[in-house]
Amino acid sequence: MTDWKNYNDKNKRDTRMSEFWVKSTVNYFLTQPNITKLNILDYGCGYFDLGFALEAEANKVNGYDPYEPGIDYANHKKKRLNSQAIISSKIEDIKKDNYDLIILNGVVQYFHNFNELLDTLILFKSLFRHNTNGKIYLIDVVSTQSNLAIDALQNLYVATKNGLLTPMFIHLFKAAIHRNDKKLLHIEPSDIKKISHQAGFSECKILPENLSPSRQRFSCVIS
Repeated sequence: MTDWKNYNDKNKRDTRMSEFWVKSTVNYFLTQPNITKLNILDYGCGYFDLGFALEAEANKVNGYDPYEPGIDYANHKKKRLNSQAIISSKIEDIKKDNYDLIILNGVVQYFHNFNELLDTLILFKSLFRHNTNGKIYLIDVVSTQSNLAIDALQNLYVATKNGLLTPMFIHLFKAAIHRNDKKLLHIEPSDIKKISHQAGFSECKILPENLSPSRQRFSCVIS
């Protein structure tokens, strides 16, 4: 996930846009049965916007991300909110708890290859609470069929409707000028189904709509 770190080193965040971009994801999970009993891991949590929003209802929410400045920001905010979350750039720290639900929101495209995704799914199996039907949500996944130019235009349209045109335009502009030679990992739903079976999961369901505003991407749940 080093590409995620390189990208964020060059892009300052806009809090309003960041919180808006996880809004639909938050609303989806807050309507899930027994949310108050769930232990959740926000893997690749960035600044933990999703985690803070879910923590108000879930039993426990922790976050992991290798991007240390984002983790530092989240832990500073954690103190103000009196949050009990473990938010860390060290994988060992999140192993201190077990989980019912693991969320990767806009993360898969920053893996280097399919094998890294496979190894991560295998790790997740060891983190689930015993005697629970743990689930993994992969959100905002980029497929080979995705047209990123159309995706960008759609995102501008959504941002405009919600009063966020300027920060979204700046975000897309910086993303364009700071691109490096490493391309995002594109992966098809059929590939994720194959990899999830290799990791020992029995089901991989593609959701009817992506859980983020990016319509050119997709979301799925593995169990």
